[in-house]
Amino acid sequence: MIRIIYNQRGFTEDFDINFGLDRGLCKFNYDYLSFPVKIGLNRGRKIYGFLNTGLIPSILINAWATEPYYSNHEYSGMETTNVKSKVTKFDIAGLVEIGGGYKFKDKYLLFTSFVFQRNFTKITNADYYSLSHSTGSERHYGFTLTLGLKCALTKK
Repeated sequence: MIRIIYNQRGFTEDFDINFGLDRGLCKFNYDYLSFPVKIGLNRGRKIYGFLNTGLIPSILINAWATEPYYSNHEYSGMETTNVKSKVTKFDIAGLVEIGGGYKFKDKYLLFTSFVFQRNFTKITNADYYSLSHSTGSERHYGFTLTLGLKCALTKK
């Protein structure tokens, strides 16, 4: 089975405005097309469990940042900027998935799973969010909880 997933990632960062007089929140959003590749173990027939591990190569399709805007050295509000040309274009993450399900009527599978993913590649690079402003370890990570129903198109 081949899956292509539209994957939204990002983070927020709290910061000082006007030398500590106000607080603000920068938002960084990244959209990817992801192609997860998994291998794993399945146990059981009617009631079953599974454990998977794999990689998620992803290609950046859009990126934007909402940051403070200053005019004549005065805070003027927040501004959203397209940063796609600066962000690293290719991303790869590792994943671990655990789940289980119930098979009924020989054709349907009700299942649930929990996935943890963590990137090997960094969001930052020499042109974007340089190390002078960051810890150098900015990577995406996330959790996914899935509840689903699968239907077999043919009987085995």
